[in-house]
Amino acid sequence: MKLLKCLAILITTGLVGVYGFVQSGIFNVAATNKDGPIITWLLHTTMEKSVERRAQNIEVPDINKNEMILAGLSDYVEMCAQCHGEPDKPSSILRQGLNPAPPDLEHLTEARTAAEMFWIINNGIRMTGMPAFGKTHQANEIWPVVAFLQSARDLTSTDYNRIKEKAQDYGHHGPESDAHDDSNSGHDHGEDGNEHDPHAHSGASDDEQMADMPSKQETVEHNHGEGETHNIEHDEVAAQEENKIDNDSNENNHDHSH
Repeated sequence: MKLLKCLAILITTGLVGVYGFVQSGIFNVAATNKDGPIITWLLHTTMEKSVERRAQNIEVPDINKNEMILAGLSDYVEMCAQCHGEPDKPSSILRQGLNPAPPDLEHLTEARTAAEMFWIINNGIRMTGMPAFGKTHQANEIWPVVAFLQSARDLTSTDYNRIKEKAQDYGHHGPESDAHDDSNSGHDHGEDGNEHDPHAHSGASDDEQMADMPSKQETVEHNHGEGETHNIEHDEVAAQEENKIDNDSNENNHDHSH
């Protein structure tokens, strides 16, 4: 009975102490403040064991295809390089401000199995800068990145840049993907399923379309008062008629003079 009482007192004291510590604001949460070795070990080891446990049942597809690796490199550049760097760009402004610092590409390729890499990319790591790409990407868009990371061990800067140039047309961020997205939007498809160009002319020829345009010689009907209407020609047409009459009169006068 006395032991239980002592335990209750210790637990209560501990909870009060934790609450007081939290409320005091003593703990510095700034990213510029580095954790001590004990806290670093505790957090990192907890993360490692958590990932290992949850990645055990992930089935890894065939990730040794060249096209998948090229797509993964292209997507790595767009999604990951800002934090994890590239062989010729090991550090960036974003990476320098993160705590804990994300592993660079060299260490990233050595640290995890394919299943563990997929789990991390898909789910992210809380209290770090690692986002959960599974919120915005499908699994088949994440596996190519894993494929690249698994194949990138001991990759030199020269080899990386050579493969990177080949990879520009691959990946779901590449130009082929953008063109595909554009082709699926903003187009009109008729009942026959064929795409219709919204800027194209109708079946009528240019001459037929021009025939539908109003002629300058058309008369315009104006209403004046109650029930009275007058057909009034355009000024331009009237001027042309007057010139025509003058020309006819001049020709007649010329004929009479002879």
